Amino acid sequence: MPAHFSTPHDASTMAQLHARWPGWVITWGAWRRTYTAFECRDPLHCRVVEAATAEQLQDAMGRVEAELMFVVPE
Repeated sequence: MPAHFSTPHDASTMAQLHARWPGWVITWGAWRRTYTAFECRDPLHCRVVEAATAEQLQDAMGRVEAELMFVVPE
């Protein structure tokens, strides 16, 4: 089975994601072949994004970060 079907491209990909996105919990699901990221700085409004590639995941995470900049605290 090709590596991209069971693991992220390489271990350094996960290390780079974790270093670039503090405050996020990032996982790789081998069964679903999907990256998942959880942004839970506000435990009442945890955001979850998923993507097939690290690049797509970072795009989705960036959109969440942009949205968070415009959220007015209640």
